[in-house]
This record gives sequence, C-alpha cells and structure tokens, in this order.
Amino acid sequence: VNQLSFYSETLRSIWWVDSMSCQGNTTLLQRLDNVNPFIMCCWRCHHLEELVFLGHKYQFLDVYAVIRLRGTTLRHLCLAAADIAFHHHQECVPQLLEELEQDTSNCLKKPWRALVEPQMHSVIWNSEAGDSDEFVLPIVLQDIEP
Repeated sequence: VNQLSFYSETLRSIWWVDSMSCQGNTTLLQRLDNVNPFIMCCWRCHHLEELVFLGHKYQFLDVYAVIRLRGTTLRHLCLAAADIAFHHHQECVPQLLEELEQDTSNCLKKPWRALVEPQMHSVIWNSEAGDSDEFVLPIVLQDIEP
C-alpha cells in the first residue's frame, strides 16, 4: 500500500491468482489491519481498469467498494463466486450473490457475473490438475505483445 504513490498514474491491471485447493485459501486480506490494498489501488490508481482476484476469500462489501470507486472505468473485474464471503458465511450465499451481481452490473453499466467452476482453468480449482504455466503463460504473453 505504501508503494502506491509510485504507480498511481501508471498501474492499469492487477492479477492475483492462487489455486483454491491450496491450504492458504483463506481471507487473504484479514491480516492487513483493515486496509484492503485493492480498495486503496482503486482509489489511488486513476488508470486501474482490470482486477482479477482468484483463490482467496474476498468480502462482498469490498466488491461494492471496488465497483463504486472505479465504476465504468473498470473494464474487467474477475472474481470467483466461491471466493466471495458474505458476512459470517465463508461460502457463497446464492441470494446475496445474485444481488451483488445485479448491483455490479448496474455500476459497471454492463453485465457482470462472478465466475463459477466450469468457467475457470482447472489448476485454479485444483493445483494438481495441471501445470499453472498453462494458465499463466497466455496472460503474460498477451501483456508483452505490442
């Protein structure tokens, strides 16, 4: 979070992806003294247009903060339904997820849905299901192409 001032005018994309089968698949941000670095990025980084966060729990209220801070400038938001935590529930609550998806769609001014298992690469659900390079390499190559 302290380094954001160096990137506030240049950071456009954040990808944070881990396998959901890893033991560390918990609420990653619970240990950060209530300062969510992704919300800080949405506030401080004026050109942020892409946020992909898979493999760790993410509080649904933080999703609301992200979409309200970025609005239609957020071109791509990618979260897994299984990762979104609702209040005291660490698993997905269908009715609340549907409401969140509708609110997110309205704020982004385009249809938005949280990802479900069939939409994700197999190594995201199970680290033993393949080579993570199969998922990561196309993303890296896309980023370095002119």
